Amino acid sequence: MKTRILTERQLVSKLKQIVVAKAELHGNSLTLQLRNVPLLEGGVTNLKETIEVVKHEEFVASWSKSDKLREDNDMVLPDMIYKDRYKLSLAVHEAVEKFVCYSFFSNKAPSEVYDSIHNIAEYVEKQFHIRKWGLESWNMYSDIVCVVFEMENP
Repeated sequence: MKTRILTERQLVSKLKQIVVAKAELHGNSLTLQLRNVPLLEGGVTNLKETIEVVKHEEFVASWSKSDKLREDNDMVLPDMIYKDRYKLSLAVHEAVEKFVCYSFFSNKAPSEVYDSIHNIAEYVEKQFHIRKWGLESWNMYSDIVCVVFEMENP
């Protein structure tokens, strides 16, 4: 049997099919269950992440994207994103971004594939948020994230 090699564009398209089946944020701990994960036996994976909430920082959210690939870096959320549902969506975005980077693009530095992994995470996050809280909530959340991003990048 021949193994088919996917282009980055084809892989991104397949990864946008990931569905957040379960997401819980308790204190500084995020638990996620992802389904429809391509190229993964059974298509399901469970993730646990540690979240650090940083006070009075003007940034959206992050995880260490240094060229040294380390999966044990904590994710960071700003305290400016105050609603629990928004924090959960932001945490989902960052966790999916990190998972995709280390699971599917581990041969490249995160900075090389950032646009691709960000687009995947944003798509998965949006589908999760709309399914859980509706389009109106997504639009308000998206506006807040844009404002915080603009403060971060004047």
